[in-house]
Amino acid sequence: MISTGGLPTTRWRLREGNQDIEDLLVRELGISPIISRIIMSREISDPDVVRRYLSPSLQDLHNPFLMKDMKEAVDRLILAVYRNEKVVVYGDYDADGITSVVVLIHFLREIYPGATYHIPSNGSDPKGSA
Repeated sequence: MISTGGLPTTRWRLREGNQDIEDLLVRELGISPIISRIIMSREISDPDVVRRYLSPSLQDLHNPFLMKDMKEAVDRLILAVYRNEKVVVYGDYDADGITSVVVLIHFLREIYPGATYHIPSNGSDPKGSA
């Protein structure tokens, strides 16, 4: 990091890529050269794949029912809603865990307002749930 007298700044270094492909992405997709370089560093070079990467749609998602026991989990959730049982979503105290809980709770509360969640405490929140 470089200090500018105040807050430290970070100087990013991107690995060298294939200049021809980077230029192709810039021309075909209308993206900036730096975005092209970042995408290339993620080993994505096909313009169609880059389009889906930058502008994903629901059709690009994997089928969630390919996950083990997903049908059983959905069936159990439906049963709990019909029986008016308590539904609690448990999540991890990290970026993807909290994000997952928010998305799932947002959906569940649309169909079942009593749904709650629990996120383990990180040490600063004595309750860790809501």
